[in-house]
This record gives sequence, structure tokens and C-alpha cells, in this order.
Amino acid sequence: SSWLEILRTNPREENHTVFYDVYACYLRSISDDQPVLLGRLTDYNHYVGSGLDGAEYVENVLGRDCWKISLSCGAACVMSWYFTADPDTGAVQLLLEVSGTGVAEECDVDGDGELEVVTTFGLPMAWTIYDTAASGRCVAYTLDQDSYGTVPITFSPEEGFVVTDDTGAVMARYLLEENCLKRQPALSFSLRDYPDAAG
Repeated sequence: SSWLEILRTNPREENHTVFYDVYACYLRSISDDQPVLLGRLTDYNHYVGSGLDGAEYVENVLGRDCWKISLSCGAACVMSWYFTADPDTGAVQLLLEVSGTGVAEECDVDGDGELEVVTTFGLPMAWTIYDTAASGRCVAYTLDQDSYGTVPITFSPEEGFVVTDDTGAVMARYLLEENCLKRQPALSFSLRDYPDAAG
């Protein structure tokens, strides 16, 4: 029943372009008259004029339910912020702030039942995986295609990290284990990973 409000303020025009400061506010309910200021997300931003890339409520991210705000901050830079709210006190804290060439995505890449955050960057494509350590601290892992030679690893929030053939069938799946991506043995695959053998 909470509400999130994104504000663009302090317009400044330069070279026929209007720039804004962008703030996020939180209301425990629509009847609250005093919003909680979450902070200034960015300043001197002109991309916000066409709207946010996304503002949504996501569940089970790094074990928490969050507001996720995504905003273009450059021609090839999207910032994403994850804010969590205590349902009893209404206290809000920033869980994670990430950037990439596109909107951050959530996926359970280590199979622990909680969603990790994955961002993309660079050409050729590379990824950063944000997870929580046993201590509760956030950790980041970077997957660079150069480190894997010619193995054509791809990522999607539906499939995770996989290698596919020319027809798109999943040939190998990788999970984050012991601080690295490990290829899963064929016995852990389901029939949907091998549609040609489903019969």
C-alpha cells in the first residue's frame, strides 16, 4: 500500500535543452501528507524529459522487497536504484545503486531462491552480478566475455546465463557458485533444455 513519487525540479536551459534535478519521495500510504525524501537521484539530467525508464515494485531481490527506479543518465548509461521500506516503521533505506548500458535485471543466477541484480556494459557485452555474502554485505562479480574465449555466453532474466545453439536451444547453463560461474552437469537439466529429446 506504499507509494513512490519521482520529482523533476529546478529546470535549467542550456543550448535549447532543459536539464533537471531528479528526486525520489516515499509515502507509506496515499493519505500521508509528509513524504519521506529518499534523496536526489541525479542532477543536470535532460533524459528525464521523456520519462523514467522504469519505476516498479519488485519482490525478493537480494532477499528484500523493493522499489526499483531506473533512469537514463547518458546516451549509454542507465542508473537503477533499489529502495526498501520497513513495513512496520516506514523507515526507508537504499539497498543498491547500479549502472549499466540498460536497465538492471533481476534473476536467480545462483539458484538460492533469491533474485540477484545483473547489469550489462561494454562491447563486447559484459555483465556485473550483485549478490549478498553470508555476512549480509553486497558483493559484485564481473563476467567479461574475453575471459571465456569464444564461448558465446548470453544472459536473460528468464534463462540466466546460458550457451545456446544456432536454433536457440540451451546447450549449457551456468550458475554462480563459489565466486564464479560454473557449468552445470547435464543431469541437472530439464527436458525443456533439450526440446529435440523431449519425445
